[in-house]
Amino acid sequence: ADVNGDGIIGAAEHPVWSSRIITDLSVGYKIGKGKPTRFVIGANNVFDIYPDKNLASLSNSNQFIYSRNVSQFGFNGRFLFARLTRSF
Repeated sequence: ADVNGDGIIGAAEHPVWSSRIITDLSVGYKIGKGKPTRFVIGANNVFDIYPDKNLASLSNSNQFIYSRNVSQFGFNGRFLFARLTRSF
């Protein structure tokens, strides 16, 4: 069936997404004894992996570069963070 109305029936109607491995990493350090303060730095998606791009026929004039139907991970790339926590 021509599900997107472009007159083409074939692979564009049923895209296949390749697998990806996403790596997250964080390192922490305790400061003090007893109820310590903890400092952590890290990154989600360390290697800046993105999902497969949508086929042109499914991107709605490039409004949806990445498929909204596949959401194993986000499409914003690497995320860096720092965290400071204190126990009471």
